Amino acid sequence: ANRFPFIRAVNPVTSVQVRLSREHNDANVICLGARISTFDEIANMIEEFLSQWNYKHVAPHATDLVYVVQ
Repeated sequence: ANRFPFIRAVNPVTSVQVRLSREHNDANVICLGARISTFDEIANMIEEFLSQWNYKHVAPHATDLVYVVQ
């Protein structure tokens, strides 16, 4: 998914990875594996992902990514 412009996907195993990917990498797509995580873990990860949906802060690495693309 990351090969498409403006798509930043995360494949987390924990809610902490979800939070960090939203904060630091400005992830906007979540990919979850049913064989790796339980239903409750997946529900927690989705809740964490959506709770930061209105994240207004610019990701710390966003300017670096823009520089690399240019």
